[in-house]
Amino acid sequence: MSGHASRGSQWLQIAIGLSITVAIAGGIYYEVTATPEDTLYIKLGQLRSRAAEVTRVADGAAAQRLTAHYIEAQSQQLAKAVAKLRDELAKAQASAGSPDAASVDSTSLRASRFGTDSRLGAARRAHALSETLLALTQSLAQNGESPPQAAALRDRARAIVDALIPIERAARPS
Repeated sequence: MSGHASRGSQWLQIAIGLSITVAIAGGIYYEVTATPEDTLYIKLGQLRSRAAEVTRVADGAAAQRLTAHYIEAQSQQLAKAVAKLRDELAKAQASAGSPDAASVDSTSLRASRFGTDSRLGAARRAHALSETLLALTQSLAQNGESPPQAAALRDRARAIVDALIPIERAARPS
């Protein structure tokens, strides 16, 4: 009977090892075969999510529901996440063949004619919006305890969310 239990244990170990191998191989396959459009779409969603978080923190600060320490700490964490996304979007822009990122007006938040834009155009606009969002987030960390300033930052962050929605839709993989 102990030999039978030993064989069952071996089969279980083999099954677990095989499952781990398949999971690792699947992850590697996805990384190799993921299209740039998929990754851009994901980055755009993450940026929109961070912009919405900045909006919520600024809204809480404007309504004086949050402490100055919390606003500063949360804003600093969000700034790190936004900076990372900004860098990733810059890489996406470079891989799409952008001649130069400096030609994009980083203060423009208008969301016109995004439906037919190219991947490069989406990466350019998203990078510019990430720069603006990063500046807003850093400003919120410094000035978030002032309700009027927090309200202004909230409105600007909300405009970024609104501008990102059509860009994200246009970049959705088919």
